[in-house]
Amino acid sequence: MSYTPSIVGSGISAYAYMQRTQSQQVQAFANTGQIARDLQHLEENIQKIETVDELMADRQLLRVALGAFGLQDDINNSGFIRRVLESDLNDSTSFANRLSDKKYQSLARTFNFGGNAQLPTADARDTIRGTLSSLSSPQALFNEGNERLLTQALEAFGIEGDEDRTVFLQRVISSDLDDPASLANRLEDKAYLAFAKAAQGVEPRVDSAFLSAVDDDIATRLEALDSADDLLSDRGLLRATLSVYGLEDLTDNTYYLKSVLESELSDPDSFANTQNDPRLAELAAVFDFQSRESEKASVYGFAEVFGDKLNSFATADDLLADEDALTAALTVFGLENDVFLDTESNLRAVLDSDLYDDASFANTLDDKRYAALANLFSFNEIAGGEDIAEAQSALNNMVETIESRGSSIKTGDQLIKDAGFMIATMSFFDLPAGVEGAARFNKVATSDGLDPLSFVNLIDDSRYSAFHKAMDFKAESADRTYPAGFARTLSEAYITRQFEVAVGNVDTSMRIAISMERELTDIVDSVSSNDARWFSVMSSTPLRTIFESAFNFPSSFAALDLERQLEDFKERSESVFGTSDLSILLKPEYLDPLRESYLSTTTGTNISSSTGSQIASILMAGG
Repeated sequence: MSYTPSIVGSGISAYAYMQRTQSQQVQAFANTGQIARDLQHLEENIQKIETVDELMADRQLLRVALGAFGLQDDINNSGFIRRVLESDLNDSTSFANRLSDKKYQSLARTFNFGGNAQLPTADARDTIRGTLSSLSSPQALFNEGNERLLTQALEAFGIEGDEDRTVFLQRVISSDLDDPASLANRLEDKAYLAFAKAAQGVEPRVDSAFLSAVDDDIATRLEALDSADDLLSDRGLLRATLSVYGLEDLTDNTYYLKSVLESELSDPDSFANTQNDPRLAELAAVFDFQSRESEKASVYGFAEVFGDKLNSFATADDLLADEDALTAALTVFGLENDVFLDTESNLRAVLDSDLYDDASFANTLDDKRYAALANLFSFNEIAGGEDIAEAQSALNNMVETIESRGSSIKTGDQLIKDAGFMIATMSFFDLPAGVEGAARFNKVATSDGLDPLSFVNLIDDSRYSAFHKAMDFKAESADRTYPAGFARTLSEAYITRQFEVAVGNVDTSMRIAISMERELTDIVDSVSSNDARWFSVMSSTPLRTIFESAFNFPSSFAALDLERQLEDFKERSESVFGTSDLSILLKPEYLDPLRESYLSTTTGTNISSSTGSQIASILMAGG
């Protein structure tokens, strides 16, 4: 059974009816015939697609992929689509980047067969972050040969035109992001802060596609959250978050939501992954609080706490008086919940142990982590007159090693290949050195911590399990991955686009009217310069139709030279709207009357022969 959209009346009245009924009509449309079958096929098969060949071979899936971007008419143009999907978007000369219609670029970016897929709502910032992370340092962005990358980065963050301000930009990306007084944090334009975070490899704390679905104030508050409890304690923020997924009815069920938000998503048996509603796992993935907690318990969390406290703890009393530092120290050794150390006398006895004396307190305990903790601070040696920096060299070296690296170690193999990091780690956890010690360290580092029969889980020395857990290794997957919500987001885009096609089969002008805002927004978001945006408008049939109608251009206008057309579009826009900046035209006070002026021409009213001043009157009345 097919669905025919209901359109009552024509022109402005028909659009008003469509606005009132569109959500219900779209839902009915999604549940019918081929659309429903396509969506089910997408849900069941998208995770299996690893290569361009596999997508091209699945015609039903390809139809959804193209349809989600309004490119369904290209389904038989296989050679062309293949070149789009194989394009390297970091190469300005690649096929997709050279096409004036940026929907092809969005298609290539979403499937990203050179890496892992991205949500269809991902923007140029998400793409450029991956490229910047591959640089040896943030300052390498300004090296000879990286001029194009610098331009792309500035364009992605909306600060194009600053290429020549290299001293200023270098200060921005060198800013201490934890210092409110640093340059990047003090600048009123927060695009520079976002640019600095990307250059320093600081990932957005909350999924960027999700943040684009909420207003700026909500997004800022969500980025500041540290834990699930922070979100659950703010009812308004929680409700705004849940509303994105249509889960507002769970607002009061905080215990249930806490279990969802703190789920380990890499574990298929975790709470969120075992719920029947897939939106819950997507919600957990947006914040990934569990990973944040894992990082706090890692050597990286330890380094963050101790970074500005090196050589500050000369006695056990100093450490016991600093709750954050003490917690970080116990946690990195997996001792934060150790009942034995709940007694302060025991903890103090461990910390003050003389490790050169086999009969000292820490050395008489079976668990070698106690002696490793005592060795890290060496309070007994400091009391004997040894310099604090020398006594705590293992601690200092670990923190300094972590701070000198641009990113964290992801796997055991990476750790073994980084000799400096490996030596610092062995010393930090007081692990045996030498040939045999290094061989054992390597076997532990490359063990699968989730496998109960792996070497790290069988070795009879708790220091190794503490080391392995504190490194917070991430399992590498040989498979291509799709982000949480990929199928759902692609489905929504597909339904929206195909509903517009169905509307167009009934009333072409209505299809143009309901797609106008999205089409124009896509251009403004994906194209950096204003002239390039106008060229994109000129290459978009629906947008060109709307603007030509509003500007009362004759049918022969399209035959003019493109540069002449560009100048005429901009000049007429200045005359009618008072601006030729397309980003400004996205404001409702311009957008709504523009749509109305177009719809009025479709009903044969006198707007079809109106002048620029008459349209301006419409705009003023609408504003």
